[in-house]
Amino acid sequence: MDKLKPWQRLSRKQSGGNGSTGDDNDGLGKCLDGECSKPATCRCTYVDRRQVKCGTTWCDEHSRIVLGLPYCRRHATVAPSLSNGFFTHMLPDVENRAPSLATWVGGELDTAVRIALTADAPHKDAYVVSGAVRPVRVPGSTMPVWLRAWTLVDSTGVLQHVSIEVDEEDDRAVVVRVGGEPMGRHQPPWIGRPRNETIAPELDAAARQAFRITVMHDIELGLLGARMEVAS
Repeated sequence: MDKLKPWQRLSRKQSGGNGSTGDDNDGLGKCLDGECSKPATCRCTYVDRRQVKCGTTWCDEHSRIVLGLPYCRRHATVAPSLSNGFFTHMLPDVENRAPSLATWVGGELDTAVRIALTADAPHKDAYVVSGAVRPVRVPGSTMPVWLRAWTLVDSTGVLQHVSIEVDEEDDRAVVVRVGGEPMGRHQPPWIGRPRNETIAPELDAAARQAFRITVMHDIELGLLGARMEVAS
């Protein structure tokens, strides 16, 4: 059985490898979601900065429409950057998970981070601002880092800053920062898990919840340390 992921299989076919079976050369074939038996209805239109196409095929349930074009679920998180020419040259390689991981973790933690920052506010006029995941260049990294940030501000400027980052050079881990200082580096429980391993849904949910709690603990510890430093 081919253990490659869908976008890796399609990339191998496009580069002239032996992965093509020839049974879907003219059509879209079956949806590439491992547990789906539906026919594919669209092809992911993502093209990375090296002009490599994703080209994976999916049914309506397992694809996403962004800005009027179909994408696989991984690249749907990157697609909004295509509307901004500034980011186009920073689009990650087809197989890189950095933006999708940063988007997932950021979405999972958004409410909790906003609550923690609001509780940290020194007065009622401070508020939290946040935006979509975006690529940035950071010292020490030769590749873009995909970042989701939350900033506590008031009329005087920035009061506190929290971010989670995933480096394209190491797209298996999430780095947590508070006030620009690194607080922890964590690998989600599903990354590195054998693809043929079956895990009970309740165990998977528990592992994901433990991951969220661990990341939030780092954030809350960083906020506490910053308060103590100010107080001293």
